[in-house]
Amino acid sequence: MAYDKIYLRRQRRLGRIYLRQDPRGRSVLLIPEGVDNRGAQLFLEGMNAPAFAPQARSLADTRALLEQLAHAYQAPLGLIALPRIELRAMDGFWGKCRFDEALILLNTECRSLPAEIIEALLVHELCHLRVHDHEPPFWRLMTELMPDWAFQEGRLRRMKT
Repeated sequence: MAYDKIYLRRQRRLGRIYLRQDPRGRSVLLIPEGVDNRGAQLFLEGMNAPAFAPQARSLADTRALLEQLAHAYQAPLGLIALPRIELRAMDGFWGKCRFDEALILLNTECRSLPAEIIEALLVHELCHLRVHDHEPPFWRLMTELMPDWAFQEGRLRRMKT
């Protein structure tokens, strides 16, 4: 998908990056307030990346991958204990963090995603254990832990939940 001109608009409390058409028909990239221009560029590169073929990963393999990734991010996030991570069928969501219950829910459909995108989903939800909202400190933490998260999010946005 190629665009002649894209307008950037920063918004507070935005939960992810969006590419939209405004009422005038212009392409507008809505980005959270704490995401820099490099994050916006990475997102667009991800949107233009070649499509990926769905993976044939079992739920057990997906759980094992998530457990391995969670352990890798435990120390950098300063987590004393890991949250419970569950896979559930969810309409319209790839993941949710219930920080008060120390529970992360990920959509069962994530098993068809490449491991890098699953990692970005998990890191996003793990970051909510430290920063509960989508204010600038959240996006700084995301970028510190996974500098290419915006690229992976761009790839993910090409898919439907």
